[in-house]
Amino acid sequence: MKKIALTAVAALAALTATASAKDKMDKVDIARDGIDVRRVVVKAGANGYTAIEGNQYTFSVRGYAAAKKGFRILGAWFHTGKLEQAHVYSLYPRDYGSGEKRTLKFPISYKAPMNKVVWDGASPLEACRANLAKLKQSGFTEKEVLARSFSLEVGAVVGFTAVADREWREASSIGLGGGSTWKTKTMRYTVAVECAARP
Repeated sequence: MKKIALTAVAALAALTATASAKDKMDKVDIARDGIDVRRVVVKAGANGYTAIEGNQYTFSVRGYAAAKKGFRILGAWFHTGKLEQAHVYSLYPRDYGSGEKRTLKFPISYKAPMNKVVWDGASPLEACRANLAKLKQSGFTEKEVLARSFSLEVGAVVGFTAVADREWREASSIGLGGGSTWKTKTMRYTVAVECAARP
């Protein structure tokens, strides 16, 4: 089976085109997989918090998809963001059964470039800067705040998209039988943040 590339435009077009078509997908879901002990470290410098340390973040998630009876999973993707995905990781045909299986349960350590992570609200850098401003309003000096580290939490948007149709069919928004069914589920993934002390 040909590996299908997913783009935000293609996914949106497919979802729109199949809105009135026969629904061939029973369920799509995504959940956190295990305990994530990772953290994002925000560095402090002469002018306050300046940058995020590291260039990627790894999300421990599990994707699930189930096609309706008579149909099969033809493709699946993990991504940051919702329909307008900033970063996409495509599963290989062997990962979802090469178009022969009706269900898919796939745990993964999904690595996304830090600049492609979609934050649900403040980014780690913004959260640290907001915490600094709040503490300064409470009477602390910037020097006092940056002399110690702080632990915060922010949220990232992680999603899972899958497509279902007849076995061995090429996934598309048109296709025979009214088009393939594309479904997306997103979740808010809590990320631990360390606002590091200034060296």
